[in-house]
Amino acid sequence: MSPDNSASPRQSPVTSPRIKVCGVRRPADVVMLAEEGVDTVGINLVSTSPRSVLLDEAQRLADLAHEVGLRVAIVVMNPTGEALRKILDTVPMDYIQMHGREPPELAQLCGATAIIKSVSWSGRGEERQLARQWRDALAPLQEGTESGRADAVPPVGSDAIVQEATTAHLQAMLVDAYAPVTGGGTGRTARWDLLVPRPNEFRGIDLLLAGGLRPDNVAAAIREVHPDGVDTASGVEDSPGVKSRDQVRRFVAQVRRAWTS
Repeated sequence: MSPDNSASPRQSPVTSPRIKVCGVRRPADVVMLAEEGVDTVGINLVSTSPRSVLLDEAQRLADLAHEVGLRVAIVVMNPTGEALRKILDTVPMDYIQMHGREPPELAQLCGATAIIKSVSWSGRGEERQLARQWRDALAPLQEGTESGRADAVPPVGSDAIVQEATTAHLQAMLVDAYAPVTGGGTGRTARWDLLVPRPNEFRGIDLLLAGGLRPDNVAAAIREVHPDGVDTASGVEDSPGVKSRDQVRRFVAQVRRAWTS
């Protein structure tokens, strides 16, 4: 039986500060993150990442995350339509996080599952174009429409796809440090100054800030960029995929302090 991924964040929005910890591989870390006040865990299916897991592992981790009250983002990078369908049919999730240069046409395959689009950001023209394409195609659908999802899926590249994908919606843009090969996830600190003032490409849509965020710099990042949420992986780890309770606790405390200051 396919997982029910239809309970979208539009129906029960997460209040700020939103804290996402990505690259979770161990069940014990899932439980710990819930105990320490994290909102969302990211489970990585990108095979080249040191934090990647297999599909059956992702399913078990996602089930556990939901049991302990966490939201789940499944991270993919440039998947084929067939691969994306299989992931959506197998793993229970709240968000599908597109981490590569995926065209917004892929949204048609996501049904009501909320989308987080990652952008490796240096403010250059190619990145701006990709961000605009996603924002313009999907952001207006966040409020919902009266019409249902199209029965037939046009081929990728068809102009009709996004217009007919009326259940798809872009939950947020996740802005990572510039990394043209990997798309992010390097642990390098993002150029915060490139997001101040907020670029037009990210206006009218939630912005999640990633890129080298740690307990010792996340408060400064929040004060400078004023994001709608933050995301970290290596910044709270002892080693790739092994999260540190102490660092997670400090990270969460710094985020909350910065948001209320």
